[in-house]
Amino acid sequence: MTENDGVDQQLRGHLAHLKLTAIAEALAPALEQAEQTKPGYTRFLADLLQVEVQATQQRALVQCLGFRW
Repeated sequence: MTENDGVDQQLRGHLAHLKLTAIAEALAPALEQAEQTKPGYTRFLADLLQVEVQATQQRALVQCLGFRW
């Protein structure tokens, strides 16, 4: 197990505890993309948080409209 593996597990644990499921799902691809594009820390975090905000808004809309998937 590498140091990154331990950090990845810790991140996934924190995300699960905080119920940030959209970020948890987007994390691996976002990290891979960040390796290539090298965004700043602030941009990387803002992009991940935007994923969670959009997912939360989508869930709220679905609940408001009474849809069941």
